[in-house]
Amino acid sequence: FKNESYGNVNGAYSVKDLATGLKRQEAAAAYFFSIPGPKLLWQFGERGYDVSINANGGRLSDKPAHWEYMNDPLRSHLYSVFAKLIKMKINNAVFNTSVLQYTSSGAVKTISLTGTDNMVEVVANVDVVTSTSTINLPSTGTYYDYMTGATINVPATAYTITLNPGEYHIYSSSPLQ
Repeated sequence: FKNESYGNVNGAYSVKDLATGLKRQEAAAAYFFSIPGPKLLWQFGERGYDVSINANGGRLSDKPAHWEYMNDPLRSHLYSVFAKLIKMKINNAVFNTSVLQYTSSGAVKTISLTGTDNMVEVVANVDVVTSTSTINLPSTGTYYDYMTGATINVPATAYTITLNPGEYHIYSSSPLQ
């Protein structure tokens, strides 16, 4: 709802566009679910719910379920991404660590998590333009991208990365389950 109502626009890239807004929800969810601790989602957020919290008589009133959203490939994909991220959080002890750092300023946001058996770096470009940033990874070596299965070789802990608008990655020092 907020993406459609208040989303930023830069040329042809519009957060108000359904496909773009749902992809950005993936990036937000990757950041959200990676932070240790319990999580609470607003009703049907995993489907890109586009009904205002104040609809149907106010914040506490019943909202329509919109089960037809699951027939939309874009919304169904978002649901699958949420499920994958929740599975990641449950199955990997690193997401319960107390050793974490995050960067919440600037266009590129990061979370670094250090566990006893794995190190994870979540990186997302929340701007509407391509951004290049140097992120500080916990160590050098091979990192695995949980969402794509790709690997990157990190020769130095200061790693420069260029991200398209809304692009995100979850890199880990060993493959996540």
